[in-house]
Amino acid sequence: PGREKAIILAGCKVPFAQSEKEQMVEQCLKYLLIGRYNSRLWREIQEKRGLVYNLSGGFYSVYPLAGCFYIYAESLPDRTDDVRNLIMDLLGRPLEGSDAEQLEETKEWFYDWYSLNTSDLEHGAFAELIRDKLARNENPNRAERYYMRQQKNIMNVNLGEVEQMRSEVLKSEKFVTVIAKPV
Repeated sequence: PGREKAIILAGCKVPFAQSEKEQMVEQCLKYLLIGRYNSRLWREIQEKRGLVYNLSGGFYSVYPLAGCFYIYAESLPDRTDDVRNLIMDLLGRPLEGSDAEQLEETKEWFYDWYSLNTSDLEHGAFAELIRDKLARNENPNRAERYYMRQQKNIMNVNLGEVEQMRSEVLKSEKFVTVIAKPV
């Protein structure tokens, strides 16, 4: 109430992650850049500079229509140019050695998530995966094998693969940015 805010939405079309391994690389990229409170964009834009009220984003797919990467931010109207420019600058920076520790933490988090979700048979993603397999008349044992494969995939992701995906799909010239300010 009484606080004006502007919304910045930046995004670009990306190819679908075809393999389970590519999906894990994509998820690691998301979490390194925007997906958690210790991500690159959160640290630089929110923690260090305090430029935004809210910051989120990631990969989104509507199969078979399209895949996209997006960033959503809320800021004061007079800060939108600074926020937009900083977002594009940070997305354009290569992942490097200092990001390796963050990648290892992200991989551990994902590994634990895939491990812990198999113990929740009534709720959660694992239960949903089993229901989906049953609805398709597929063997529900494949759901557990899927989680086991994802655990293996996540542990095999390396910083070079994540950086390669970043440099190939997050090109600044592919981004469209929309800024909505109060009238």
